[in-house]
Amino acid sequence: KTGSDISVSDIELKESGSSFRVATPAGALEVTLELPGMFNVRNALLAAGAAYALGIGPVAISDGLSSLRGVPGRMEYINGAQPFTVVVDAAATSDAFHTVLDSIKPLVTGRLIVVFGCAGERDPSRRTGMGEAAAEFCDFSILTSENPRSEDPEAIVEQIAVAMENAGSLLDRDFEKIPNRYEAIARAIEIANPGDYLLIAGKGAEQTLITADDIEPWDDRDVVRNLISEIFS
Repeated sequence: KTGSDISVSDIELKESGSSFRVATPAGALEVTLELPGMFNVRNALLAAGAAYALGIGPVAISDGLSSLRGVPGRMEYINGAQPFTVVVDAAATSDAFHTVLDSIKPLVTGRLIVVFGCAGERDPSRRTGMGEAAAEFCDFSILTSENPRSEDPEAIVEQIAVAMENAGSLLDRDFEKIPNRYEAIARAIEIANPGDYLLIAGKGAEQTLITADDIEPWDDRDVVRNLISEIFS
């Protein structure tokens, strides 16, 4: 912001992160951030301001931000032999999902493919909001389970599908319904082409998948890594 003690300029956004310049009263610093999206630039600017207020100098602030390797399950890149980008993120609310999609869509050169669902026993308005966001930003979506708990996972998926259809999306053209989360992720990896961006949203680094009958050990990141290893080895 112009006229502020701490301001950001020269922002360059990429799929895998960003670079920018932060000006402070004590001098400017160049930052290379391995976290994608404009919202992470804003977070970094807030962190820089807090650090400066605590008496930390520009060089140390720059080194600290540039050395950050991310938070597990938060826009976490899965690096394997696949010829497309795969990211796992914990976005599980309408606002968070919209923010993530809005941030990454302009950076995607191929298709934006997203696997997502909505948790059971939580605010049902998420299903409408997330479905509308997917219809607005995604080239293709695969609707699946995400901790359905005591609710019917197929019913949750159907509610998201209705929201997408009301927003103009069509089944099979713009999205598929695959309630089994493993099968949904496998399908997304199967259809992704070189240059596409695949986002697995909702669970991030969570270690379980909660259904009415079971709490299953689960990690989206491990599932993705194993599937990529099998398909692209």
